[in-house]
Amino acid sequence: VRLLGYSREELIGHTTEDINLWYTNEDRKRIIRLVMKKGLIQNEETKIRVKSGKIIDVLLSMSKINLEGQYCVVTFVTDITDRRRIETALRESEFFLKRSQEIARIGSSTLELSPEKRSIEKWHSNQTMDEIFGIDETYPRNAKGWYELLIDKEEVNRYFLHCTFNERRR
Repeated sequence: VRLLGYSREELIGHTTEDINLWYTNEDRKRIIRLVMKKGLIQNEETKIRVKSGKIIDVLLSMSKINLEGQYCVVTFVTDITDRRRIETALRESEFFLKRSQEIARIGSSTLELSPEKRSIEKWHSNQTMDEIFGIDETYPRNAKGWYELLIDKEEVNRYFLHCTFNERRR
C-alpha cells in the first residue's frame, strides 16, 4: 500500500485496472494469465504505475486463493527500480571502461579461481592483452596457459597464493 502511494481505503474494492496500475495492458494480461494458469507466480518482473503517476520496476509474487467461495489474489510487490538503475549504470560503466582500454591499448584479464584446488580454473583476456602476449583464441585459457605467460613466475606464484587464499580465510 505504502509503495503504491494509496491508502488502504483507496484500494479496497478496486481492481488494478480501476487504479491504472499497469504500465501496459499487455503486461496486465500476461501477469493475469500466469496467475490464473499456475495459481502462483514468484518474482515476476514488470513495471507498474504508482498513484503519483511514476513508473517503477517491480517484482511481483502473487497467489490465487479461494476466500469464502470468492477467488482473490494475494500480491506482494518489491520495488527494484533502484536496482535496475544501478544495473544500467554498471553496464554503461563497463562499456566505457572497455572502450577506454581499447583506445589506450590497455590489456586486461580476469581469473576464475578454484579455492578447492587453490588454482586458476580458467581466465579471460581482452583482445589487447592477447596482442600484448602474442596469443590468439586457441591459446589454452587454463592455469598452465596463464602461468606460461608470466615473467617472474616464482614471485607471482608466491603473491597469488598469499594474497588470494590467505586473505579469503580472514
